[in-house]
Amino acid sequence: MADIHTSAAAVFKPSNALSKVGPSAISRMMAATAELSRQGRDIVGLHVGEPDFDTPENIQEAAIKAMRAGDTHYTALDGSPAIKAAVREKFKRENGLDFTPEEIVVTTGAKMLLFSAFFATIQAGDEVILPAPYWVSYSDIVEMMGATPIILQTRSEDGFRLRAEDLERAITPRTRWLLINSPSNPTGSIYRKEDYEPILDVLARHPQVWFIAPEVAIPDVGPRPEPARGATTQENLAVTLAALMPENSIVSNESISYGRDFYKLTHNAPAHDWLNLGGGAIGDGLPVSTGAAVAGGGDRRVISLQADGSAMYSLQSLWTQAREKLPCTTILLNNRKYNILIGEYKNVGAVPGPTAMGMLDLSNPDLDWIKLANGMGVEAARATTMEECADLMQQSFRQKAPFLIDLII
Repeated sequence: MADIHTSAAAVFKPSNALSKVGPSAISRMMAATAELSRQGRDIVGLHVGEPDFDTPENIQEAAIKAMRAGDTHYTALDGSPAIKAAVREKFKRENGLDFTPEEIVVTTGAKMLLFSAFFATIQAGDEVILPAPYWVSYSDIVEMMGATPIILQTRSEDGFRLRAEDLERAITPRTRWLLINSPSNPTGSIYRKEDYEPILDVLARHPQVWFIAPEVAIPDVGPRPEPARGATTQENLAVTLAALMPENSIVSNESISYGRDFYKLTHNAPAHDWLNLGGGAIGDGLPVSTGAAVAGGGDRRVISLQADGSAMYSLQSLWTQAREKLPCTTILLNNRKYNILIGEYKNVGAVPGPTAMGMLDLSNPDLDWIKLANGMGVEAARATTMEECADLMQQSFRQKAPFLIDLII
């Protein structure tokens, strides 16, 4: 058997296409991670975009039901009529587009589609433009076709989106394709309609260049909400935040126990970045918002959702915001206690006594956040209703300076 393996290895000669590429960096990392896990090492893999949960039960049950119904045979190469109908309905419902079944092709993933499209259209010596960063397989697929990947670096200040003028300079008579991935893997950048328009204007002047954009569809989130009224609940604050935050804002979230449901309640806000306290770094909210404002060049509004207890750990960040005139709006969530630690007592079944509870009380003596902020050079005001909070948020968004809203919750 050893002789057979040896002779097979000796005579094996990879094709020219295969010789152009090797194992991808991702596959090598997957193999290394699997080996370390096999050795008993506790490994956190950040290299594969794979959920850390099993396939949901309803999907498992649907697959089992289909198999038991005999739906286990070959289908049409471009997708069954049923799945094409579902795809067509999806595009009509969520994107306002209507395709005929003949215009829809279902594949086993985007890479299979790209391989097939390039195989059918690319000649040796052609060029394919890839805005970077890009998924590692794209350049390999291009090279396997005998073509040349033309890498265009994008910039963080542009949200890692391609500039039309860079595209114009990169196009040559040999250019055949432009490939854009949205939302991008690995940057997460999303191309909106207004981002595509100048790119399409360039391509209109170069009809030999085809455009392909593997895109993970984002459902229509519906209209932007109206600011909430009444009590200062987390639901009302989240809705008001979604209603009023400026486009391209940065949210620094150290709201702790008060803001557990902010994500699902701000899904229809304008495009923004969300920086969330990951645990074990109490008090990082104000420094993170300060750093984000500096990184944003003073042009992006930073909104800090800040619990009052943890804010005491890094109060001096307000002074930095004032000195640098940073566009930071701090919404100080004032419940006058370390509520997260009270919750931890409950989680472990402990009943704290008066001394322990007294250590978690921020009202003895009472903290005056208006005076604390003013002492750091930051303008501040108090809100006890969502109407007052909304007015102060809008006021702060109009000025190029820090502002603190002492929101009583």
